[in-house]
Order: sequence, then structure tokens, then C-alpha cells
Amino acid sequence: MGLDRDKHYLKKAKETTSLKLILGDATSVPFKDQSFEFVLCNDVLEHVREQARLMQELLRILARSGAAYIQCANKYQIIEPHFLLPFLSWIPRPLANIYVKVTRKGQSYRGYFPKTRKSALALTGTYRTVDLTYERTLMKIRTLKIQSKLLRGVISIAQRILSDEFIARLSQNFSIISILVLKD
Repeated sequence: MGLDRDKHYLKKAKETTSLKLILGDATSVPFKDQSFEFVLCNDVLEHVREQARLMQELLRILARSGAAYIQCANKYQIIEPHFLLPFLSWIPRPLANIYVKVTRKGQSYRGYFPKTRKSALALTGTYRTVDLTYERTLMKIRTLKIQSKLLRGVISIAQRILSDEFIARLSQNFSIISILVLKD
């Protein structure tokens, strides 16, 4: 089952999936408590202003002994993943809006609220949480499946003198955040 609050994206998704898709807001989902054994929240968190509310809803609909996988943009990613601009999410919002417009990547940086790893992990509260950011980063480095040509080139050069594990350990604080939440 999938959920989106935008009719346009819902219609687009229906063209490529057999999942049941419904129109709705992730901060107030139309499901009963403990409805799902597994919840996937992939690249959604950074688009929601009320992130704590989204996480409460996600955990509310998650069944006991269920798991949720959350992946989201990191405030400290060197190349911002939506606009592919270096350091975009690091700078103050008014400057970010100008940066996006001047580079002709969009009209503004409105609607994006990337988290730090620490603040994303804090949203899970008291539930058992496994930070998979290092593992995901290591996999990306080993396969070189990195969207930015610039970063792919830097990683390729670094691999000549450093181990993939060392690069991943160094890079994880600047990589997409990947978290597994277990509701024991």
C-alpha cells in the first residue's frame, strides 16, 4: 500500500505499480493502530515540516514486533540530492533559495527540511533503532552507484589510496540517512 498527498504523483505512481495507492497526508494517515508489519518511509521525511508528527504516525500504524525502514536526506550531504547542488542544505534558507534560482535548478528551496543523523535518530524516541547509514554508504562506495559525477570521481580517486571501509566511515556523516526502527 502506498500513500501520497499529491494527486499528480499518485497518478504517476499508479502507472508503474500494482500496489494499492491512496491519497492522504503522512502526518495523519487513515489507518488503524498497528495495521502494518513493515513500513517503508523512503525519501519522505525531508519533505515534511512536521517530522515528529510523521514519525508518531508511522510508529502508531506499525504493529508490535514490526519494523520500519526510514531513509532521508542528510542536512550535511555535500551534494544535495534533489537539486544536485554542492552544500545547498548547509546554507541559510534565504541564500539556498537564491542559489537554486541562480543555478536554474528550480524556483526555491521551499519544502525541503533535511535532518542531521542525530536529529533523525532522535525522532524514533524510545524504540530500538539500528542506524544503517554506514552500511548503505559502504554499499554505495563499493558499487560506485553515486548520482553525482563529482562525488563518484572523488570516491574513485580516494579508493586508490584508502579502503572502502575507511571512506564509508568518513563519509557516513555526509550521506543519506538510513534507519531501521524495531517495535519490540
